[in-house]
Amino acid sequence: MKLRKLASGLAGTLLDTIMPQDCPGCGEPVESGPCRRLCRWCFRSIEWIRRPFCERCGSPLQESAFSTEECLHCRELQPSFAFGRAMFLLTGTGRSFIHGLKYHGDRSLLEDLPGFLDEVPDFKDHLKGAVIVPVPLHRRRLRSRGFNQSEWIAESIAACDDLSAEVQPLLGRVRNTRTQTRLSRPERMENLKNAFALTSGKLFDRCRRIVIVDDVFTTGATLEACARVLLEAGAKQVHVATLGHG
Repeated sequence: MKLRKLASGLAGTLLDTIMPQDCPGCGEPVESGPCRRLCRWCFRSIEWIRRPFCERCGSPLQESAFSTEECLHCRELQPSFAFGRAMFLLTGTGRSFIHGLKYHGDRSLLEDLPGFLDEVPDFKDHLKGAVIVPVPLHRRRLRSRGFNQSEWIAESIAACDDLSAEVQPLLGRVRNTRTQTRLSRPERMENLKNAFALTSGKLFDRCRRIVIVDDVFTTGATLEACARVLLEAGAKQVHVATLGHG
């Protein structure tokens, strides 16, 4: 397996040298730097989320609020999941990265995930040894789009040798809800009511730490709906993680 990964990596590096791909941040060819898909300048411009941040959702906190450990949003809403982490703010290059993944289906962007993880140690530690559960798409949405970016993210996390994480698709989307983009948080929660269910026939170790993975954290309504299903099924520890926050 490791030899296959090494061979694939060498082949990809050679191809990138001959035909460099365009950076999703600035549109220029990626000719050198720490990443295969981001130029060095755009990589440096990503607003990584490091401490202090909200322990519940991962959003950045002001230094003066560090002692609270939770943002105002989470203190008011008290989500079901216990802990959460996000990798970067959904601004600039971070937004372009997510858009390339979600709206253009560019899975190759996730080849740089191991380097991203090194930039945010707290995010990396949050994933170690966890059961990774991707947020599911309804079968109609999946058929229309052709992919689920949350599954891609989960699989990329599990492929990192130093994380010892395992993907388990424990959830299914049983209602084809309307898009959440223009809805308020209360409207999103109502829209997602009974939208998720435990996958039929799936058994899981309820004592293991489960981390639900999605591309972005906006209001947290989707992650909350997923967490409730797993907790009602008997899971003891449900956490969340997203690439972007905003």
